[in-house]
Amino acid sequence: MSQGPNSYQSPKVASASGTPGTGALWLSIFGFIGGIPAIFGVLGGFKARASAKRQGKSQSKANWAVGLGAFWLVSLLVGVTLANVGQESSVTSSIAESASEVGTDSEESKAQDQATESGGVAYQDVIGDALTNDEICASYATSLEEFQGIIDRRAPRLQGRDEDAFKADAFVKKNAWVRRDLADRYDFVWNEQAQASLDSLSDGNTGDVSNLDEYLTASLSACEFYDKYLEQRADVRNLNREQQAVVAAAERKPWYPKSYRAYSPNVAYKFTDGSCSISSAYCWTMRVISNTGCPNGLYAELNVKNGDTVVGFTNDLLASLAPNQKGELEFTYFSNSRPTAASLSEINCY
Repeated sequence: MSQGPNSYQSPKVASASGTPGTGALWLSIFGFIGGIPAIFGVLGGFKARASAKRQGKSQSKANWAVGLGAFWLVSLLVGVTLANVGQESSVTSSIAESASEVGTDSEESKAQDQATESGGVAYQDVIGDALTNDEICASYATSLEEFQGIIDRRAPRLQGRDEDAFKADAFVKKNAWVRRDLADRYDFVWNEQAQASLDSLSDGNTGDVSNLDEYLTASLSACEFYDKYLEQRADVRNLNREQQAVVAAAERKPWYPKSYRAYSPNVAYKFTDGSCSISSAYCWTMRVISNTGCPNGLYAELNVKNGDTVVGFTNDLLASLAPNQKGELEFTYFSNSRPTAASLSEINCY
């Protein structure tokens, strides 16, 4: 076709890759390396399809680029998902395995603790069916009689002893057994009885029996003493509580003698019927006692009354008082009329 001298035709530019999509296809091919080439391959494939459509060329390379890149991306996503699932499964398995180990250790530890607590063999394995003999039953009878004697002697003596702190204190000082725990003694004696009985049945080869209490119950029942034992054990505990009550009452006893009254934490007093040293005066006598002493003296004062009316006062003093030392005071009052009474006004310990 001829062209005029002024006509111009734009030259056709050949694609560097031939058919559009070649570069994208190569990127998709290398998509197995990682996600980035596959992504660019897919994006390039879509672009190449549009370009091939405009140029009227085949879109096969572009389509292969998109499909292959998408395949690698899907494969990569599936692989990552499976890896995460596998990792979670592994972690779960590890946790379950650890929990199983902890549970096993706990069960083993519990079993060991139980074995340790038992501390030995059962009495059935040591003596078999021979629970008692005549000697054992006689020994049980003797112990029951001895403790019954203790109960019968002590119960009347403890009656009402806790009602007065001073009497309780005097009783405890004369009877040291009141402070000893009778219930503990009772249990100790019967524990020793059970052990001695087992030794006699096995020629001393009982070792550490873990259920000694069970043997005591069984052997007492075999001797027909179990009901008596339970009754007496309750009586012993009641008696023991009475002893403790007497001891508690004794410990409440104040520091001053019974006939005195507390004036302060350190001084107690009582009026006495002493005679007057001055015949022409009215007088009152008083004794005082100090817990910790009054080394620098003691002063006391009385109000003198006619009826309910205070008509005067009188006083006396001591140079000093040692701890728990008693002192005698005499209060004199001169008057033409006889006063009816006097009451304590103050005591000062120096």
